[in-house]
Amino acid sequence: MQEITLELIVCCRQIPYDLCMYRRQDGFAHLGVVIVALIVVVGIGFAGYTVWNAKKQNNTSKNWQYTTFEDCIDHHTEEGSDPGQVNDTCINLQNEKRASNEATLQTLPPETTTCKPEPALADAKGAFKELPFDVSNIRLVTLGKETNDVRFVYPWVKSGKVDIYAPADGVLYKIRHKVFEVGGEKGNDYDLFFQVDCGTVYRFNHISDPRADIKAVYPAGDLPSGDYANGGTDIQERVQPKTAIKVKAGEKLGSTAGVPGAKDFDFAVGVAKEAPKSGEALSVCPFSVFTEPHKTTLMNLLGPKNGSPTPGYPCDVPSQKF
Repeated sequence: MQEITLELIVCCRQIPYDLCMYRRQDGFAHLGVVIVALIVVVGIGFAGYTVWNAKKQNNTSKNWQYTTFEDCIDHHTEEGSDPGQVNDTCINLQNEKRASNEATLQTLPPETTTCKPEPALADAKGAFKELPFDVSNIRLVTLGKETNDVRFVYPWVKSGKVDIYAPADGVLYKIRHKVFEVGGEKGNDYDLFFQVDCGTVYRFNHISDPRADIKAVYPAGDLPSGDYANGGTDIQERVQPKTAIKVKAGEKLGSTAGVPGAKDFDFAVGVAKEAPKSGEALSVCPFSVFTEPHKTTLMNLLGPKNGSPTPGYPCDVPSQKF
């Protein structure tokens, strides 16, 4: 302000006052034009960024529509993109989607993640009323702590394949397809997860031949549901059955030869007890939930690894997250 006043005094001492004031006003006018121009430029730039960002978001949203990694590859390949860039793009999108799914599941309140069973599945009391496998073709059942995963028991197949049955009414809510190699022998089998009620689930791992309709609801064909051999987790869109198949106790679910070489498979039951999260299933001795006489029949198959069935052998399965 002091500089403007001083300039005005100098100006008006040298030329007539009216002319001096005209020049000052003309200067202010030019300054106003410059300011308006700057505002216009900034506005145009902001509008352009907004349009570009919206387009980017739309493209990202479109990419989220892919159900499998292969769909993403096919789409971008048709657009003529570089194969290397296509692969990197789809890997990034797949990782973002998986992270988003996991974050969503972690933040959902308990009441939105609990099931809403049909009346027939509302109470699991007395539900386990059929044998889960053909006991005549099982030579021994070992505990997880002596075999692999402490949440499971491990039936060992005598010969060929053993038939697998639904021990209780339930709904197939998850299915895994695993492709692997053990000791030079290739494995290609399925894990089947069934919901009995909102607090009770059971599962079989390493079922080499699930029945046709169960195998058909696996959504990814011959592709595995995750890179488990390298420590990978489930690819969420590949473990959700296309149809939630309902099964009745005693129905045959398929058959299995067990893991190549070992000839065993996994069986587990999870029950919601005093869990940290409401409705969270924790592992229990799977045979403890069966009605008699099946409970005793199954318990009598338990024994030490590399041993034989030992009546009275403790079914020691720790309570862990299912």
